[in-house]
Amino acid sequence: MFMRQLKKVKTLLADHCTRVFWDVVDFPFPEGLAPETIYHRMKLILEKMGCINHYLSIMAYVNNSEIFPDKSAYEKAGINIVTQRERHRFMLRDIAWWEVDSTFTSSFRFRGKNKITFMVISMPDDNSPSPKLVGTTVSFKWLYHCLLQTGDLQDPKRMKMTREAVPLYYSPIQTTLPDEPIPQMLCPGVFLDLPPLRRCYDPVYINSYVRRSMGFNGDFSIMVYIDDRHTSFPDGWADAFTQFGITMIPQRADPHARAHRMSVDIVLWAMDHPATYFQPRDLFVFSDNVKVGTDFYNALEALGDRYYNVRVLPPPDLDVSMPHQIFSNHMPRISREEAIGFSSGLASLYNQDFDMSQIHVFWDVQSCPTDISIILPVLREKGYHGRVLLRPYLPYQGDEPLLGYRDDGYARVPSIKVEGDSYAAIARMLLDILFWAMNHDDLPQNLIFISQPSKDIDIVIQALERRDTANQTLLESPCRTITDLSRKLKRSPVIIFWLVDSCPSNPYEFRNKFSSTLEDKGYADYESVTAYVEEGKNSDEVVNVCRKSGLQVSLSPEGDEFGKFSLMLLDMINWTQASGAPFNFLVISKPFRDAMCDSVFKDVKSRGFNVLFEMVDYMVTFGSSLWSAKSILDTSFSFSSQELA
Repeated sequence: MFMRQLKKVKTLLADHCTRVFWDVVDFPFPEGLAPETIYHRMKLILEKMGCINHYLSIMAYVNNSEIFPDKSAYEKAGINIVTQRERHRFMLRDIAWWEVDSTFTSSFRFRGKNKITFMVISMPDDNSPSPKLVGTTVSFKWLYHCLLQTGDLQDPKRMKMTREAVPLYYSPIQTTLPDEPIPQMLCPGVFLDLPPLRRCYDPVYINSYVRRSMGFNGDFSIMVYIDDRHTSFPDGWADAFTQFGITMIPQRADPHARAHRMSVDIVLWAMDHPATYFQPRDLFVFSDNVKVGTDFYNALEALGDRYYNVRVLPPPDLDVSMPHQIFSNHMPRISREEAIGFSSGLASLYNQDFDMSQIHVFWDVQSCPTDISIILPVLREKGYHGRVLLRPYLPYQGDEPLLGYRDDGYARVPSIKVEGDSYAAIARMLLDILFWAMNHDDLPQNLIFISQPSKDIDIVIQALERRDTANQTLLESPCRTITDLSRKLKRSPVIIFWLVDSCPSNPYEFRNKFSSTLEDKGYADYESVTAYVEEGKNSDEVVNVCRKSGLQVSLSPEGDEFGKFSLMLLDMINWTQASGAPFNFLVISKPFRDAMCDSVFKDVKSRGFNVLFEMVDYMVTFGSSLWSAKSILDTSFSFSSQELA
C-alpha cells in the first residue's frame, strides 16, 4: 500500500511542479484583487520566470482566519489558507516536505539543472533553520507591482486555468489540543521514624502532627517505626492506631537499624506505587536519620529523580520549625495530553521467556560464604540458559571472594563493599534488588538471592513474586505500549534524536547505554545519534569531544524556544528521503507539547515510519541496577558505589 502511494506521489509531482508559500501577515495580498485574479496573475508571473511546469498551488499562512471571511472563495480559486499561530515554523515544515517529495523523480530537472519547484514569500529569519532554498530571489515590491498590473494579462474568466489542488501528504491545518482532564490525586506515602518518647505514641497526636506538617486532608496511611522495647500499649490502642490508618513497625533501638528498614520499605512502596512524569507521587519521610552520603539519603534522592515529590520532615520530638526539608521537588502533575506521543515508548519486543532471560545472582559473601561454582551447572540442568550475572557484596574491609568463577560462564560486576554492620549490607542489597526490579519494568528476569534468611528478605522476595505473577500474562509499562509497526520494523535501523540541555561530558558511555537498551528491548542498533542543544550551553571543546565520539551535535540559535525542535523535525523529514525503507525514529527527551511536532510525527507515521519516545533516565538505567541516571548524567552526583550492570 505504501509503495503504491509513493508511486502515485511521484507521478503527480512530475506534473505538479510549483508551489508558492506565502506569509500573508508580513506580505498581504494586494487589495482589491479577487482570489481568482491573484492565482491567475501569479501563475503568469511564474511562467515568465520559467518556474512553472503545469499546475500551481498557493499556500497562504496567517495567524488566524479572521482576515479571510471568504476563506472558501480563496480555496476554490486554488489558494489554501493555513491558520497557525506559529506560521513561520509551519511554513518551514511544509517547505521541507515539499523539498523531500520533489526529489522523488528526475522530472524536476530542466536543461540539466535543478528546476525551481517552489517560491517563498516571507520575512527571512536568520535564526531559523531552513531547507536548501534556491538562490534566485525577487523583491516583493516587484512581485506586488506585477500582481497589480493589468497590461497583457489575460482576463481570468476567459483563460482556461487548471486549479487542481496538489495532493498534500501532510496536514497543513492547525492542530487542536484536547481539553486537559483534571489529574487524579494519588494517595501519598507517609513514613515516620518515632524516637523513644512515650507521648508520641498517641495515635491522635501522630495523625494530627502528620496532617499539619503535610497540609494534606485526604485519606492516607502511615508507617510508624518504633523502638521494639516499647510495644506494649493499653487495651484498645491497637484498634485506635488502625482506625487512624497507622501501622506500627517495631525495630531495634539502634536508629541506624530503623533507617535501614525504612529505606527498604520506602523503595518497596515506590515499586508498588509507580510515579511518572505525567503524574508524580508525594512521599513524606519524618526522620532525623536522613544523612548525606548514606544509602537512605541516596535512595530518597534517586526516588526524587523518578518523579516522586520527596519531602523530609522532622519527627514529633524535634523543633518543627527547623530547616530540615532536604528534598522539595514540587513536581507538577501533568496530564498525558499535554505531551504528545509519549504513550509509544520503547516497549520490549521479546517474548516473555524466562528460560532464556538473564539471571541475576545477589550474593552476601560475609553471611553466606559458599562455593558458587555449582550454581551454573544446576541452572543449565534445569533449563535456564540465560546469561548469569554475579553481584557479590562484601564488608568494607573484607577480602575479595574466592576467584575462579570468572571463567566458569559468569558475567561479573565489581564487588560492592558496604560499611556498617551485617544489616547495612543486607539493606543495601535489598535496595539494589528493588531498583533493579523497577529498571526491568517490561522485561522478564530471574533472581537468585544468596544470604541468610530473614523477615525483611522474605518481604522483598514476596513482593517481587507478586509483581511477576501480576505481569505473567503481559509485562507492559503503562507508558510503553508495543505496536504492530514496532514489531514490523524491529530489525530496521533506529535513528536517535536526543533533545538535551547540554552535551554530555562522557558521550561514549551514553552511546553504549543507548545501544544496550535497544538490544535488551529487541530492536536493531542505531544508525545515528544526534544531540540537539542550544548554542552557548557548552564549550567548543565539549562539542568537539562529542563529535569525535560519533555523537552528532546540532546547535540551535541561542534563546530560540523552538530551535531544537525545528532542527530535529527538519532532520527527521530529510531522513524519510535518505532512507530506502522506513526506519524507527526514537526521540529521547523530557515530554513536551508542540503542535508542529505533533503534525510532523503524524506525517512521518503516515509514510510508514515508526516514531518512538523515551526519556533519557529510562534509556540509561534500563537493564541495570542503577538507582538513578544522575550517576552518569552528573559527575558530581553523591552516589559513591553505583555500578553499571
